[in-house]
Amino acid sequence: MREPPPLRAHQALTSRLIPSRYEAQTPRPSVLGAIAQDRDEFDILLDLDNLTNGRVTSGQGVTYQPYEQMVLAAFEHAGNNRFNVPVPGHGAWYAADRLVTCVHEVAHHFKARAIDEGLTDTPHVTEYTVYECDAQDTFYDAMQDPDYLGHLAIDPDSYAYSQPLGEEVRAENRAGIVYESVRAPEPGQTCVVFLQPWAVRNVGRTSQVYLLWDPARQVAVATRQPPSPDVLRT
Repeated sequence: MREPPPLRAHQALTSRLIPSRYEAQTPRPSVLGAIAQDRDEFDILLDLDNLTNGRVTSGQGVTYQPYEQMVLAAFEHAGNNRFNVPVPGHGAWYAADRLVTCVHEVAHHFKARAIDEGLTDTPHVTEYTVYECDAQDTFYDAMQDPDYLGHLAIDPDSYAYSQPLGEEVRAENRAGIVYESVRAPEPGQTCVVFLQPWAVRNVGRTSQVYLLWDPARQVAVATRQPPSPDVLRT
């Protein structure tokens, strides 16, 4: 990590894709949503409730129900990703400023996973739910880190530098890292990795995105309904 670290104030409404099957594995939203008349009243009730929520006051939770459990699950169940090591409790909330950028990132890993798992015979579709959250903080700017850029230029699939960088940023209790998408075809597309649960603010669930894996080793995307298995053969 550079000293002093290159910091950047970043504000954006970001998007993240989560496989829809995980929604059934998380607790139901806060019961406060059932008694609130509107979103403003819900926020007030939630703030009052959080005053006595030990997990929130200790810094281990977030105050933006009803999707707190989905956020915390992203941090607890850590995958082997660009800026976090695959150790329980070291997960992260990966998002992008534009939904299309997020789709490109997820589609790349969706395709790689399908090939690794030997899914070469039959097309199949995976449904993802789009979650939005606000980025309103000061982040480490990876694009101003020449060491990060150097490693990226050599091998965009290597996490040898980026994972230790992420752990350092996490240890300093910074919100996360802003970086340029590696998978989007257009340059300059911004991604954000939130390394602290408290930095994931105002979470909302919006829509579904469907990714179709085809044996021809291609990925198709649909945003309104599941794509037909024939979509890539027309």
